Amino acid sequence: MKQDFLRFHELSVRNKYQEQMTGLNMVFFEKESYLLCSLDHTGRSLAEIFNGDSRIVGGRIFDAEGMPGDCTEIFFQREKIYYVDSHVRFMNSLNLAENIFLLRPNSLKKVKLNRKAVLLRTEELFRRYGLPFQPEQKVESLRAIDKVLLQLVRLADLQPKMLVINNLSFICNKEDMERLLKILGKIREAGISMLIYDSNPNCFVSLADHILLVKKGQIVKKFYDREAFETYWEHSSGSISEKVAKKEPAGAEGKEYFRFSWHFPGGELCSFEIHPGEILYFPSDGWEHQQALCRGMMGLGEGGVVLEAKGRRIVCKKPEVLQKYNIFFWGEERIEDELFPNMSVTDNILMPSMKRISRMGFYRAGERFILQDMDFSEILEEGRETGSLTDEGVWKLLCYRWKLYHPRMLIAYNVLSRFDPEMKRWMAGQLLQMAGRGTAFVLLETADEAARSIADRVIHTK
Repeated sequence: MKQDFLRFHELSVRNKYQEQMTGLNMVFFEKESYLLCSLDHTGRSLAEIFNGDSRIVGGRIFDAEGMPGDCTEIFFQREKIYYVDSHVRFMNSLNLAENIFLLRPNSLKKVKLNRKAVLLRTEELFRRYGLPFQPEQKVESLRAIDKVLLQLVRLADLQPKMLVINNLSFICNKEDMERLLKILGKIREAGISMLIYDSNPNCFVSLADHILLVKKGQIVKKFYDREAFETYWEHSSGSISEKVAKKEPAGAEGKEYFRFSWHFPGGELCSFEIHPGEILYFPSDGWEHQQALCRGMMGLGEGGVVLEAKGRRIVCKKPEVLQKYNIFFWGEERIEDELFPNMSVTDNILMPSMKRISRMGFYRAGERFILQDMDFSEILEEGRETGSLTDEGVWKLLCYRWKLYHPRMLIAYNVLSRFDPEMKRWMAGQLLQMAGRGTAFVLLETADEAARSIADRVIHTK
């Protein structure tokens, strides 16, 4: 007989910004894996209940003994339920073995007394899960995905009841995904339950005992057949190119263009030309490659960026210089850092454009321009205050900000890769609209199909 260890009964929760789930009923059983898929953002919201930042506003959580609990990190750790996303924190000054064992409860004395045993235990863990690391290797030498894999192995060794895994595919290339699936497969074989949410759920179908479709904060459908789910997902998510009207390449035959040149890590000189309204896509081999591209284009690589425009040649060693030429970066910062939290949604959108659209301090004409966009009403439905927005609402706000500001060029960092299909199509449509008005785009994306479907050119770097 299957044994449950956690129950949600009519559960309604919210984080500090907005309601996440309403009236949710769910039972979690030992040694079973659950895959969440969602065409909107609420699948992620269900997973984020387990990060300890939510509070119950209705219903109850019950543990294996039938005792009520809450949504705090303390409760989930007591129940041996651990949350993993792409933001993994280790102590860089310590080696891998120390990071795995030192932070465990009451483990300090044991580590001091049994250093050799700890190293041997770490070697055995790495061997069991196929990790190509050394116990005395420093954490700072690892890539982002390697730190995630290390965290999964560390938590699996604690013999948890369940691991909650939130949206890891966008930091993985093909090789990384194979390694991730292999480790998750071994965790599953060890009898550990898993709850997996991902914006690309088809990557994890092989691990799932239960596939749950989440929409508007509710589980609306359960799939008992993997093939049935794959058919449904392919049909429902579709391709962006089928559902978003592609623009004609703008300005490619005109005389105006930018030429970017910079030294890529390793000393390789990279350069490209881009015309107004053109969308260029730079495929990336994982997150680190992406970050290196972004930093290089920001002028933070060797020699900075050499920008050629209208017969002028300018050396830019920091992003602020590029901004003088109306070239901006979008997505490299945390979205919270790009907001004015004490301002309304409308004012947040209008603020960067105030000088352009205001007359004697008034900017109601710009406000009318935004309000005429039908999609903008979706944000206002969520709330007129910035703090009331969902993550997707915040991204829509930032998109409208750029749409109104109308920069010459936007270097967009993973603005498609982090979303479910519905939001991904919306964002792609907005980028195409802005490109149609003359804004040039450089896309640094792991969402290959989405980026290629709207790109005018694809540029490969080593």
